[in-house]
Amino acid sequence: KLVEVIEKNTTALELNIIIPTHGNKNWQRNYHYPEMGITFLAMDFGNPTELGHGFSIYTFVNINLTHGKNFTLKFKFANSVGYISKFFDPITNPRNLAVGSHFNGFVSLRLNAQLRLPDNLRMEMGFGLSHFSNGAMDLPNYGMNVITGNLGFGYHFNSKNIKLVPDTFT
Repeated sequence: KLVEVIEKNTTALELNIIIPTHGNKNWQRNYHYPEMGITFLAMDFGNPTELGHGFSIYTFVNINLTHGKNFTLKFKFANSVGYISKFFDPITNPRNLAVGSHFNGFVSLRLNAQLRLPDNLRMEMGFGLSHFSNGAMDLPNYGMNVITGNLGFGYHFNSKNIKLVPDTFT
């Protein structure tokens, strides 16, 4: 059982570069001015010897579910390639039944609450699911599913007010 291989909680570090949209394109207005960006993710699966670490560099879209001046609810989704440092080997790593290869597909889904703070700062907290899988290209491939809780802070470098292009669709 894979549960027996996990020795401790999974921990992760995520660094994001976030680019807001301003409605210059129709789809940006239709989806309420989402944010886009790129993320570097490093994750410890709770047993570095047998499960290893997961890494991904991925692009994402953050869709606004609510519109508040100081509080916003967002849905973040991403799909990319992931790398896992340890995989199943019948001789050297027989208990890792999660993945059979280093390179895997990576999917991330997250619901985030964002609170605007003074001085161009913001705080985010949320929960989500991250999934590494090679699509059964190499067996075994149960995949590595990680339920996540996150807390983060961000800084808005461009403090001048940018006007949004209004939605003129009738």
